[in-house]
Amino acid sequence: MAKRSISSTVKAHLKSTVSEMAENPSLFVVHPEKDFVRNTPLNFENTVTAILSMGGQSLNRELHDFMKDTGRTVSVSAFVQQRAKLLPDALNFAFHDFNNRTAYLDTQKY
Repeated sequence: MAKRSISSTVKAHLKSTVSEMAENPSLFVVHPEKDFVRNTPLNFENTVTAILSMGGQSLNRELHDFMKDTGRTVSVSAFVQQRAKLLPDALNFAFHDFNNRTAYLDTQKY
């Protein structure tokens, strides 16, 4: 079995954190009964992942880069509306959960 790089291991932990949050998004949204209930390109998981993956480009460019593999586009306005549905604690939870998952990575084996 090939060795997994530290970066791919860290990315996998982040993806797991977001995926587990997406299993019960009502814990992380302003209006649990109506937020993120429709199936759209910017569902809960994609919205959180997009936020966490953004760099220093314009929001329009970041969204374009994030969605380019899907063949779909989303507007800045749509993203801002989806982002407003998230509680601030959602990203706080993601940060702490991710840190807990990666705190004990043995970087010597990578």
